[in-house]
Amino acid sequence: MVILYAPTAESVELKQQKASMTSAEAQVKARDILIMEAIETSLSPTEKQYVRQTLGVEPSGFAVVLIGKDGGVKRKETKPIDPNVLFETIDTMPMRRQEMRTKGK
Repeated sequence: MVILYAPTAESVELKQQKASMTSAEAQVKARDILIMEAIETSLSPTEKQYVRQTLGVEPSGFAVVLIGKDGGVKRKETKPIDPNVLFETIDTMPMRRQEMRTKGK
């Protein structure tokens, strides 16, 4: 799962990241990545607490958070990131490597 956090839906960084992820849609689907947006102005108090405490995201900033299938934070960036960098991170994870071996058979 990839969480795209921004203070507002109009965030320039959010728009840039969404566009780059959309352009890599086939690779996103191949890795079974769920992309969720977390917009500060739309979050409940519980969601805000999760974003701050568990994900370590600042309320006024932008963040891209990669969460592994085990629920742990695997990567966090405060600027838009090239999707290929995310894919490289994902492809080194043990569960993804196992998926690739299984699909390759």
